[in-house]
Amino acid sequence: MKVTIFFIISRLYKPRKSNVKARNVNLVVVTVANSRVRGALEETIENLKKFDLPVYVVIDEGAELTEWLRQRGVYLVVVPRNYRCGAIAKARAINYFVENYVKESEWYVFFDDDSYPLDDSFLYEIPYYEKLGYVCANCVLYPRRGRNVYTYVLDFIRYLDDITLFRACQGTLKKPIIGFHGEGLIVKGGVLKEIGFNFKSLTEDFRFAQEIVKKGYKSWHSNTRVSILSPSTLKDFIMQRARWFKGIVMDLKYASILFYPLLPFTIALWSISFFGSALFFVLSFFPFYKVLFFITFPSGFIYMLYGIFIVPKNVKLHEKIIALFVGVLESLAPLFAFKIKGFYIIDKNV
Repeated sequence: MKVTIFFIISRLYKPRKSNVKARNVNLVVVTVANSRVRGALEETIENLKKFDLPVYVVIDEGAELTEWLRQRGVYLVVVPRNYRCGAIAKARAINYFVENYVKESEWYVFFDDDSYPLDDSFLYEIPYYEKLGYVCANCVLYPRRGRNVYTYVLDFIRYLDDITLFRACQGTLKKPIIGFHGEGLIVKGGVLKEIGFNFKSLTEDFRFAQEIVKKGYKSWHSNTRVSILSPSTLKDFIMQRARWFKGIVMDLKYASILFYPLLPFTIALWSISFFGSALFFVLSFFPFYKVLFFITFPSGFIYMLYGIFIVPKNVKLHEKIIALFVGVLESLAPLFAFKIKGFYIIDKNV
């Protein structure tokens, strides 16, 4: 139901572009820089360098891949061990970068160590929206296959959410009331300096979006697709979602009032998304389960379309079947959230 409603709203929006390409743009990768991410990080750096823009890689002092990165032709930013702020993990690294490297008149596009843009539409959008006073945007996440075909199929739910839920909020409504993705996050330097990332949060991108809404800034939703590497295991898939769930729930207390009509509803749907699985979709046609029909039919039907039309054609039919059970697997996130003690790092080697 959520996807259906926001699909309709998102159809009212189309990103605009100027005739000139922005040059005051910097690409920023924040990474733990250890052996678990080396393969994905190398692919990301090589793809970002194709845009002929400054590429910054932000790491912690003592990171395993420090010397390797010094040879990659990027601007290496090392966060000192003695750097103190209220933030943790990725947010701490971003906050250091903002305090020491960001210029107010420049634009910054943030990526994870496994993500990079597939086109340059965002560079033509920035001049158009900058003139209108917009200060931030998100790109469309588009999964790429790693070592596990099933997590690859399941990850396309993020693409579906992007072209419906995120596009409706960031684009049509011009406010990121549902949050941001950390991958493909576009922000004006002056706003980065004003807000910073000094948040003790497991979902710093979500928290940053809250501050954007509170201050009344406008956002757009980019047409650029950003390639993201799907988790290597089903465990990583579930634990990644568990971190998001726990982080969002913990950060709700900081939310703008504009968040409350939507986010608790979203959290509730996430918690009961099990009932949107293919299993309950089929059972809802039987008399004993008729009471479930209006709960399960819309989401179950959407998941069927998702498996058929959203997941790429190069995935075999028997591999696509898991898409029908994405509701079951997503609903495990709240159950595993208690196991998240810090910033859970998934394996991104390919």
